[in-house]
Amino acid sequence: MKTEALVKTRTFRNYEKWQLYESSSDEDEKAEPILPKHDPNFQALEKDMIETQKQREMAKKKATNLKDEGNQMMKEGKYKKAIKLYSDAIDECRGMMVLYSNRALAYIRVEEYDVN
Repeated sequence: MKTEALVKTRTFRNYEKWQLYESSSDEDEKAEPILPKHDPNFQALEKDMIETQKQREMAKKKATNLKDEGNQMMKEGKYKKAIKLYSDAIDECRGMMVLYSNRALAYIRVEEYDVN
């Protein structure tokens, strides 16, 4: 009954107006983007983006190396050292989700369940 009530309360959308819009042609998709290459603000932004990308790649590489070392410590049963390596890797690259699960497993192995 709840589902029927939800279905009945939803409004109907009219998509006929979509017919008024034209899709972009193949020529538009192949055209070069217009970039203000001679604008000093654009040049500074582009340089900053390239620099940031290089830093992220270096951080990810360092985090991967730390993760591999942490994995080796886990195999050797050195769980505290593995926790430290995984934590350092997380500090380098917070987006690598596998680091969190690996560190959690290491905490479980040393029976530290209440970690902030």
